[in-house]
This record gives sequence, structure tokens and C-alpha cells, in this order.
Amino acid sequence: MKKKSSVSYGLAKKVSTICLCMVVLIITGTNVFAVEKGKIAKTAQYTAIFRAIGAMDPDEKIKNGDVLAGKFVPPDTWRKLNTDFGDDFKSTRTKMDPMTTAAYCSINARTKHIDAVLSVALKDKVKQVVILGAGYDSRAYRFHTQAPSVKYFEVDLAATQADKKERVKQIFGKLPNWVRYVSIDFNTQKLADILKKAGYNRQQKTLFIWEGVTMYINEEGIDETLRSIANNSAPGNSIVFDYFLRPVTEKDYRYWGAKYFVEAIATLGEPVTFGLYEGTAEEFVGKRGLKLISDLGPEELTQKYLIRSNGKMDGRVLGFNRIAYAVVPDKAEKKMLISKVYSEVKPEPVPQTHKVAVPPDIQAFLDHFASDYLSQEPNKIVLNYSDNYVHDGVTKDKILYNWITEMQSPSLVAATSAKIILTNLEIEGDTAVYSGFIKTNNYLDLVDTTILRKENGQWKFYGNQKKADED
Repeated sequence: MKKKSSVSYGLAKKVSTICLCMVVLIITGTNVFAVEKGKIAKTAQYTAIFRAIGAMDPDEKIKNGDVLAGKFVPPDTWRKLNTDFGDDFKSTRTKMDPMTTAAYCSINARTKHIDAVLSVALKDKVKQVVILGAGYDSRAYRFHTQAPSVKYFEVDLAATQADKKERVKQIFGKLPNWVRYVSIDFNTQKLADILKKAGYNRQQKTLFIWEGVTMYINEEGIDETLRSIANNSAPGNSIVFDYFLRPVTEKDYRYWGAKYFVEAIATLGEPVTFGLYEGTAEEFVGKRGLKLISDLGPEELTQKYLIRSNGKMDGRVLGFNRIAYAVVPDKAEKKMLISKVYSEVKPEPVPQTHKVAVPPDIQAFLDHFASDYLSQEPNKIVLNYSDNYVHDGVTKDKILYNWITEMQSPSLVAATSAKIILTNLEIEGDTAVYSGFIKTNNYLDLVDTTILRKENGQWKFYGNQKKADED
């Protein structure tokens, strides 16, 4: 057997280590970044390399469909790769060590699966595709002819996106008008805000693609992104994302390839920080208002995408990598999903207090508000407030925004019953001062001393002004 040269092996090891990261860039609402601000994501380039190698595979059954990936790889990188790995598919694959092969196969299967999800979505008349952490993703260009009217949003850090745009202009001559390049600074911007400014329509059918990202950020970042999608998308919108199994984040290397992978990327300063325990994906996305449709593991991905025409297995997907697909349900189903997750949450007991006699008209107002509260419709809720409402400096103008935000609270979404219980009530003419609790099936919330004011024969919340007649 011919001994591999130290130069060839050195590059193979380097490519293996970098590609094992399988991360484009970090999408999060926190200060956690895999890519230093102002720097281009090298891992995005190396992911493109593996896609490009897969696209050279002569076996049509298994080859990677990303025929543009090679055009996004820097020419000097290709020259070095060809020198050390070989200038054709066979020699390149022959010189890959086992862990480089594992990274290659994992990226190959992942790309093919997400391509398949996108292809089905386009046939199902999706109108928008949002690619979170786009890097050198080429789907907006490869799938354009299949559905020319679809608009793509590529969300990325500014430096990587600037380089991507230059390469797009080199490949196609100009930036296509069906792609919106959305730069984001997660220290100061929110995903929903920047998408809206870029022309994203929350009422149109949309597929979100979140590839090679979740494992490198914390749960707070995952939570914010999934909730943003669930709360700013029409029912039927969907997201496909890959994730790691939780034990690898705890240095439990029970899965094939885990020890090599985790230790390799740790040397690059990109530790694995997030994962889900096997079998918990449905509960996890359900808690954030999404309905799980599929959750494929390494064995399924291997069998589906890595079996050659001759029946032989091309390689294996890393044993801890899974891909989930979830949809935004309608309002009723979303409430049911979140309620299911929170079904074991019990409210604290109501404090023992003396009984308060409540006049029928005030009781009717409180019951009406409780009904509006459960409706989760902010425009209905604010009708219960006086135009002169002020409570701790918050005016009615801000109430609508506050309630829109509150609608995203899992505890409120999961509420199936609500009642206002008064522990104190003082009435003087058309003014009433009260305090008490809002009790639902899953939580208890204290109501500070608040003023009610009768206006045009109807009780309204007036705030906590000391004197109702002094504005």
C-alpha cells in the first residue's frame, strides 16, 4: 500500500477538522457568535467544498445536487485541495480519512434532505424562503427555475454576506432580483424586525431553512428564533433545521464519531453548546408553538441518501446528528400543543383572604375582560381600557404593544380558563379601587391596586392614579 504523504494527510486532517464544524454562522439574539465580527465564516467555505465534492460523484443516485457549490469555493482553495487530494472525485474520496468521510457524508445527506424539503415546499406553492445563516448556500439560484416567482431572503452576518454577494455577481453577472440579502447585527436587531424591513410578508406561505447552526448556540438563541417564526408566520409556514443529541454537549461520547468531532471543533473555539435528548424534539418545538412533522436520525438519513446504485453504503452520517421539520399550526392547534406541554403546570393556591362583595355591573365587566383575555386578541383586550389610562407611567398607547408581546407568553397561550378574584374593593361613585389576582388553569398573577372608572355607563381600567379626576 502506498504511504500517504505528510502534506496530503495534513490538508486532509485540516479539512476534516474545519468541515466537521458544519456551521454556516450563528443566528441568535444573544452575544454568542461562531464567527468573529467583521470576519468571513471559513466554515461556510469548507462546507461548500464538501458539497462541491459530492456534486462530482458520477453516481446520479447519490451525488449532491449543489452544482454551484464549486463556484463559491475560492480558486486558491480549490488549487490547494486538488494538489493534495487529487483533481477528480475518485482520488479525492480515496484520500479522505474516516472522519473526513463522516463529515463529508453528513453534509451530503443533510444537503440532499433539505433540498428535498424545499422541492416539496415549492410544489406546494410556497411564496417565500428564508435561509438563516445562508453562508454560501446556493438554493436561491439552483431552485429559481422550478418556481420563478418565489422570493428568497438570505440572512447572514455582514462580512460573510458581502463576500457571498461578490461571488454571486462573478457567477451570474449581477445580483438576482428574487433574492433579498439581509444583514443582521444580533446585538441590536431582531429577526422579525429585519425581515419585515426587507419585505418579508408574514401572511405568505414560507419555508425557513436553518442549517448547521443550532448546535453552536445556547437555548436562549434557539428559543428566540423558533418563537419568532411561530409568532410571525401564517399557519402552514414551516422550518427545517438540524441539531445534535444532548449527550455530546455533556462530553458523553456514546455516539459514533462524537469524541473526534467534539474535540476537533473545540480546538477551533467553537464548542458544541446545544442539543436535544433523543425523542424530545416534538415536546421542544411544541412548547414554542410549532408542530413536529418529521425528525430523521443518522440511520434514516444514511439509508435515504447514502446508498449507491449498486446497493453499497457510501458512508455514515455522524451518530448524533438529526434533522427536524416543523410547521406553524393554526391558532387552535397551537394553543392545544402548548397546553399539552404545560398540562402538568399547576397554579399556586389563591391566598386566603376575606370575601369581597362585588356589585353585578363590576363583576360583569371583570368577567367580560377575562373572556377577552382568553381570546388572545389584543385589539379586543384594549377596548377594556380608558383612553386616559395611566398605570406606572404606561399609557393606553403602549397597552396594545404590551398585549401583543404578552400573547407570545406560553403560560397565556396554554390558558383555558381565567377569572379575576378581588381581595379588596372600595367604590365611590363612578370610581372603584381594587386589588386581587388573575387566576388561570396554569398560573396565578397578582393584580396591583388599580382604579376602575365608569365612562358612558361602562366600567374601564383607569390605572393606578391617586385621584381619578387629575390627569
